[in-house]
Amino acid sequence: MCDPATRRTPVIIVTGYAASGKTTLVNLLLGDRHASAMRVGVIAHRQVEEYGIAPHPIHGREAGVEYDEVFDFGSGCLCCSPSGEMTRLLGSWAERLHQGHLHLDLLLIKAAPLASPLVFARCIAHASGRVAEAFHLASIVAVVSPRHALRHLAAGSPEW
Repeated sequence: MCDPATRRTPVIIVTGYAASGKTTLVNLLLGDRHASAMRVGVIAHRQVEEYGIAPHPIHGREAGVEYDEVFDFGSGCLCCSPSGEMTRLLGSWAERLHQGHLHLDLLLIKAAPLASPLVFARCIAHASGRVAEAFHLASIVAVVSPRHALRHLAAGSPEW
């Protein structure tokens, strides 16, 4: 929940390989929000390979959850750059929070399968201005599918 002392919204970054269960986890968290009456925002990071492809649905879209998508087209400026798409989106949401047009108890960022969660963490942890006033990094959750874990962790895996 939003930290009452600082009024900053916690951010949880959900990361993991393709088909590991990231969307399933986000949907479970969104389903649980009804019982607690939490106001949740979701930013889904998608990569250029996914452009034009309908991803597994995040159910919060129908349930009144604040939802946005950002695309990484391989330019390297998604989060690292001060003018990157994620930085602009967080700035826009922070401004809406500041003006009272948006209320969030939690922000979930669902990273694309090949995205480094540290890039997103840096975007939040080293933010300035309204973004720093509005959000704080609470956690990075790495989802691992038991079915694929041994293949990903194998010494000869391309991920290593």
